[in-house]
Amino acid sequence: MSVGAGTAGSSLTLPGQSVVASDIERLRSRLIQPSLPANVVLRPRLMEHLAAGAEGQLTTLVAPAGWGKTTLLASWQRSGDPPAPVAWVRLDRRYDPAGFWWHVAGAMADVIGSSRAGEPATERTDWTPASILSEFDARVILIIDDCHHIASADVWAGIDELLTYQPRGLHLVI
Repeated sequence: MSVGAGTAGSSLTLPGQSVVASDIERLRSRLIQPSLPANVVLRPRLMEHLAAGAEGQLTTLVAPAGWGKTTLLASWQRSGDPPAPVAWVRLDRRYDPAGFWWHVAGAMADVIGSSRAGEPATERTDWTPASILSEFDARVILIIDDCHHIASADVWAGIDELLTYQPRGLHLVI
């Protein structure tokens, strides 16, 4: 995988895809945490639960639509309490299942970089969600926000594989 930092001609390449810097800027809004309203109500007890859960491999945050799941996660990230850098992937009805893992890898690269960032994608034959994320050798929390929009069986199979062969240091929040 090669990762560009947004300079002219830079790209992030996964098997079968090449995305140029202009595409990266267009998609960047999916890789940043949402803003918080000025009158946000902090939930310290829930943020303590998130911090305790971050010691494991997976945190699932379950509540009906509109009950503040995204706000809670954004508040937690801004509080400085997460025990590791946070990579954020935001989904909506228009997300592209074919680009899902590109978004995940891009979010991770934005936060912590890649141990094999300069390696040409054509030399990669072992691409799987777990193998691509194993290239990121630092501790990180990956938030996949609004995952109820995932309708692709292939994406869910990739998440299942990721949980089965989860890289050390990765904590997934869905």
